[in-house]
Amino acid sequence: MVLKIANNAVSTLAASINTSVTSLALASGDAGKFPTLGAGDWFPLTIVDPSGNMEIVRVTARSGATLTIVRAQEGTTAKAFAAGSKCDLRLTAAALAVLPIAASAVTGLTELVDTSVGAVVGEPPEELDTLEKLAGAVGNNPTFAQTVTTQLGQKAASADVYTKAQVDAAIGAVQGVPSGMMTPGAMATAPTGWLKCNGAAISRTTYAALFAALVTNAGFTQQAFTVSIGSPGLFTKAAHGFFGGERLRLSTNGALPTGLNTTTDYFVIFVSVDTFYLSTSDIAPVPINTSGTQSGTHTYLTSLWGLGDGATTFNVPDLRGAFIRGMEGFGRTLDGGRSIGSFQRDAMQPITGSAGGTLPGAANGAFFYFGAATDSWSRGGGSGTATASRVDFDSSRQVRTAAETRPVNVALHYFIKI
Repeated sequence: MVLKIANNAVSTLAASINTSVTSLALASGDAGKFPTLGAGDWFPLTIVDPSGNMEIVRVTARSGATLTIVRAQEGTTAKAFAAGSKCDLRLTAAALAVLPIAASAVTGLTELVDTSVGAVVGEPPEELDTLEKLAGAVGNNPTFAQTVTTQLGQKAASADVYTKAQVDAAIGAVQGVPSGMMTPGAMATAPTGWLKCNGAAISRTTYAALFAALVTNAGFTQQAFTVSIGSPGLFTKAAHGFFGGERLRLSTNGALPTGLNTTTDYFVIFVSVDTFYLSTSDIAPVPINTSGTQSGTHTYLTSLWGLGDGATTFNVPDLRGAFIRGMEGFGRTLDGGRSIGSFQRDAMQPITGSAGGTLPGAANGAFFYFGAATDSWSRGGGSGTATASRVDFDSSRQVRTAAETRPVNVALHYFIKI
């Protein structure tokens, strides 16, 4: 059985599935993203819904957008999924287990070079194992050097011999860092061949390889949607597949409602599997209000990091002041409902304490006794005094505080390979 994989093979369920079906249908137009399978071929597919429910299945056949599947693979259980649930071709543990077979091609590079060098140089026959026998074999032949040179020339012209440039290129392909890889660095400026991850808009032609890695290879296509004008405006796209935080650029062949344009990056706020709001900020999302009139057909194009001016530039990731968190996958649900590149605000677990009984001694934790005040009262012919105690809450009495919640850290630049 042969594992087949493809870059950016992402889609959504065209229809819901229950726990017993052995086939599923992908969204219209997405079939070509997934590998064509022959007899015995397969690829892994991970299905995830907006609630974080996940199942890994094995795809054993594909007919257009219809996939034949084996359910509940790699420790997962069969689950029911609604239309619009996300379907990804991800490298799973079972897929990785067969990759060392392909890695033999890299291991074989050394043997290939050794064999080629041996073919050029040749090895002396066993009987020429001493200088005396070698001298006898040469026999002071005056044409020996020319004969050897001629034979080596014939070897060098052979199709089985690789040039130094070819060998260097093969080794470079194994050891090279692909465009789009990111790494932190201890230097203040980007090294040669790298750029800072600062959200800058850069040329699509100057950085063509990086544009291909971040934009073209992502495989996103224009998707039609409708918008219900209101406060906020409600956007509709059947089985859109969003989790929230995705970045969209709008287009139209008519006119968008007031409040929207075609040059701004908008961010998704999930409402349902078919509807969503849009925000101009991924840091503090607020649904956009729309008004006026609209016409024509509207479409959106998803991008991971930004499409620049929409024609000649695109954006690198912006990691300034942010930590990186591993994407959910392989059955883990620590941070469900996230899309790649989505921003997440800081948060903290609750701080608790209590106050009661006889003050001031009964206040503890983040609660503290502030003091007491005595005042006079009179009512219905009576009078007297009353004492009231005040208890306040201050988390800084228990923990270090700042304008954000953060771990111990060191500030470094992130760089991306061009």
